[in-house]
Amino acid sequence: MAAPTVFPINDLSPYHRSWTIKARVTTKAATRTFTRKTGNGGEGKLFSVELLDAEGGQIRATFFNEGVDKYEKMLQQEKVYLFSGGSLKIANRQYTSLSHRYEITFDSACHVEVASDDVAIGKMRFEIVDLRALQSRQLPCNVDLCGVVQSFAEVAKITSKAGAELIKRDIVLADDTGFTMTVTFWGELAQRKDSDFEGSPVLALKGIKISDFGERSGSSSSGSTISFNSEDLPEVKRLQTWWREGGSTSQLLSLTQRGGGVRADTKLMSLNEVRDATELCGAKNEYYNTVVRLSQVQLRRQGEKKEIYYLACAEPKQNGLKCNRKVSDDGHCPVCDKSVETAVRLMPRCQFSDSSDSLWMTTFDQGAQAVLGFSGETIRTTDRAGDKLESMLQPSLNKLPFKLTLRANRQEYQGESRARVDCIDAKPVSFAEHGRSLLKEIMDSIAVH
Repeated sequence: MAAPTVFPINDLSPYHRSWTIKARVTTKAATRTFTRKTGNGGEGKLFSVELLDAEGGQIRATFFNEGVDKYEKMLQQEKVYLFSGGSLKIANRQYTSLSHRYEITFDSACHVEVASDDVAIGKMRFEIVDLRALQSRQLPCNVDLCGVVQSFAEVAKITSKAGAELIKRDIVLADDTGFTMTVTFWGELAQRKDSDFEGSPVLALKGIKISDFGERSGSSSSGSTISFNSEDLPEVKRLQTWWREGGSTSQLLSLTQRGGGVRADTKLMSLNEVRDATELCGAKNEYYNTVVRLSQVQLRRQGEKKEIYYLACAEPKQNGLKCNRKVSDDGHCPVCDKSVETAVRLMPRCQFSDSSDSLWMTTFDQGAQAVLGFSGETIRTTDRAGDKLESMLQPSLNKLPFKLTLRANRQEYQGESRARVDCIDAKPVSFAEHGRSLLKEIMDSIAVH
């Protein structure tokens, strides 16, 4: 029999009824089960692969039920096959990082056979999305990432709601757009040696799910892959150079909230509404979002100079996070009870304003770096050089709008109950996102749905 005519993946669409593609399996997810919603119900099964052909076309394909029985064991990652007999549908962006408009469904009618290897078909192809671009992506979505490992946590075991024991590891990924984001690896990816993540390697990550957990964060799935310091990707060399030539000491903004219990859908409030809400809050933390501008930084109190930074312990704890307790001038941490590496952390008292009100609040390090525009080390260096800090910070006042995450609770102070509001994070306002939020508020107020 004559060899079938191979169809380019990039040209696949529902309008082509009969086709054969020759492609390499670049990723393969584990088989999972689901409850059927049609027919007699019962349990179904599926697994997904990503396919790459000689022209660089990529597409996601999912095998169902009889297709799983026929080909689950046969298909191996990095091998080349001929595929036919599938149907196409619009791709679901929650499950694929590929740019192809469609994805393939294979069932009992499909046919797959082993093909000779083809050096023209690459081993893997990434469609990298930078961290800045993730600010405007509709969530959840699935993307390929490339970034420097800024920090990583130790492997941890947790128990799921279903009672299963899960293994995870959190890393903080940074790129040259000036942002960082936490990505959680699960299972085998999490159990890679600590030494793999040491020395700030550049990772290329394929198939990372981005969700609104902690506002923006990533998570691996069974089909995700990691490439360390890949020499085949121009993004890797670019990020290595950026990190070496100053990126490691740059002021970076995190897309991931670490306030604990903060939801991305926390109500957006004016400062006047925040003031009213704090009068009713209790000892339990409450969280609010607000869009404001920085109007003042407290550098003096009752005529005396007030420092807006402190020397913090940089010793990692068991959970991988730094101790961050204040250390003495000689570098001794009272919590760790030893001399430790230190870092300068900001904790200024700032006044923020909007059209409704203004509020003073303590602003913690990550948010403070964003609104002041300087790292803790730069602030300390300038402060020690003389009375130059006020003039350095002046241009930051009333300059840009920021979206703040606020934490409020009531505390006892000298026998009196007082409301306390702290800024735990700040990010420059995404005007597109803020505009959509305001439009939704208008539509809701006039009952337009």
